[in-house]
Amino acid sequence: MAASRFDAQILDNPNGRPIQGVEVTLDRTPPDGEPEHSGESGTFGFAALTGIPAGTYELKAARNGYVTHMETITFDGTAGKNGVIRLAPLD
Repeated sequence: MAASRFDAQILDNPNGRPIQGVEVTLDRTPPDGEPEHSGESGTFGFAALTGIPAGTYELKAARNGYVTHMETITFDGTAGKNGVIRLAPLD
């Protein structure tokens, strides 16, 4: 069975510094609150999720002290996706 990979770097917005300890999850839509895939960003803000079957997922990146990032993302089961997620600090 083919599977995709998701790689992201999580950065502080606006200063661009990497954020360690961000929980990154993928919950197949419609979301049921129990993510199928999860990981945490490391020292340089990188997180990787692997073994993702084709489908549409709710991507969530969350850490205390920051506004939670959420978006819908679709995987085809073969090609990987990557990106930068910028989290804004809470006031």
